[in-house]
Amino acid sequence: MDNRFDSPQYVPTLERVKAVIEQKAWYGYDEQTGAFDLSKSIRKIIDSLEGFTGLEDQVREAFESSYTPDCLTTVQSEADGQAIRLPLVAAIGQLGLEQFIWTVGDTDYQRLKFTRSTTSDYIDNEHYYCVPADKFSELRKILGGLKTRERIQDMQVIIVDDKDVQTHRVKEMAPEYNENQEGRKAFNVSEYYINLKDPNANAQAFYEFVLKFRQENSQTELVLILDFDGVVADTNSVITGPVAEKLTMLLLTL
Repeated sequence: MDNRFDSPQYVPTLERVKAVIEQKAWYGYDEQTGAFDLSKSIRKIIDSLEGFTGLEDQVREAFESSYTPDCLTTVQSEADGQAIRLPLVAAIGQLGLEQFIWTVGDTDYQRLKFTRSTTSDYIDNEHYYCVPADKFSELRKILGGLKTRERIQDMQVIIVDDKDVQTHRVKEMAPEYNENQEGRKAFNVSEYYINLKDPNANAQAFYEFVLKFRQENSQTELVLILDFDGVVADTNSVITGPVAEKLTMLLLTL
């Protein structure tokens, strides 16, 4: 049994690692695109925490291996009259709703999170959209494809993000796509701001919002476009939890 958890240095070392991580000063960005760059970020962590020199591969592994199914946001649902907890994307899938992932960042890292978290088990690869910067270019592709479909029902597209600056942009652009002409099936775009720390706006609140919408709009096709970090997966908890713990254990072996 690993006794490094019992080391008197474990707690202060973990606190030091978390202090560096929570400041987010370690974020590294591509100079041309401004996109998050995992390799640069790892090098900045190594510079910030003494002892990691020459251990870039191990630090990278601490990040990459920490994305598991446990990182997915979950909701309480019902099956056969019994309350169960499911990943949000699984619960939405059980409702038969079409859902997309819409994300931005280091494209290799985002793809790794998409697969290792098992989000790819619930959402098809064709519904996964990621760019290094300006993810609204991808949003326009998704909306354009949806709007040009032949519709037999009204369609409501809800775009979900954990950053209010993004949901505000969605609200501003929605009128470009909304269509409610007489004699044609309607197409409408709206936004939903999610905050995993707020019980009134977390994953459960959003899931209940979806259930209510479907109940009140049974003749409308509902499509969901979900940000990954902070919506589908609780990535902040991954960084301050498993990643910080693995980096701490690595430091204690040096």
